[in-house]
Amino acid sequence: MPDGTGYAPVDGGRLYYERTGNGNPIIWLHAGFLDRRMWERPFGHFARSYDLIRYDQRGYGLSDPAEVDYIESRDLCFLMDHLGLGSAYLVGSAMGGRIALDFAADYPNRTDGVVVIAPSVAGYRPASPEEDAMWEEIDQREEAVEALAATPGPAAIAAKLDLWAPLVDAETRARLGTIAAENRDKALGRTSPHRKQTLPATMDRLWAVLAPVLILTGEQDFPVYRTVADTLAEKLPNGQHKIVEGADHMVSLSKPAEFLGLLDGFFARLDFVAMQRGTTH
Repeated sequence: MPDGTGYAPVDGGRLYYERTGNGNPIIWLHAGFLDRRMWERPFGHFARSYDLIRYDQRGYGLSDPAEVDYIESRDLCFLMDHLGLGSAYLVGSAMGGRIALDFAADYPNRTDGVVVIAPSVAGYRPASPEEDAMWEEIDQREEAVEALAATPGPAAIAAKLDLWAPLVDAETRARLGTIAAENRDKALGRTSPHRKQTLPATMDRLWAVLAPVLILTGEQDFPVYRTVADTLAEKLPNGQHKIVEGADHMVSLSKPAEFLGLLDGFFARLDFVAMQRGTTH
């Protein structure tokens, strides 16, 4: 597949995407305070072996803001249709992980494999008062970041990085700060009222996710994300959870070599199964 950029039409707007490489397709879904550019290193690593697509969600990066109601998993379906892809592997970080799981439940026959990094899950419910209190603490820290956003300057973005990417190196932190600043409204917690969810919630229909799912969490992330990951690994038909030592919430950025190594192994196994079945792209 030749290198290329473009816009995919969706309800009421367009999504910007970038594409490069050859092989089985992998679609990369970014975290909620960044955009497609967070995947720079994986794009270089996998381009010789895979057809890579990364894109901006509505209102992020170069994609149009939402002006009509939309569902993120359906947007991804529109993107795949535009690119002529029947199915693909998906990699999603945080918010992107939630969208990947939504898509895998909504469109199981178009999902060949999924990697999710510290994902949230639509419909997830804390299992105990103690876990509920930990989620409340995270919410309070996010509210403090949002309060800083009311004043100009870099303080709010710095606090956002301190919260979610405290262990990345200085060069990566500077790059993420630039990306987050260019997506300031979204990065600092302003969710579009047009975003809707498929019902029933994905948490209540994990049985529909047929593809293998690798769930990654950082050893140094908030412990509740490991609880979510353990729950997913238990309830998904084919899920496994791996904890990445020394990583924070942004596993792909705080431990990039370890992250790429895990994906190398996971996709190689999926490729082998697809080759045996004669279903490679």
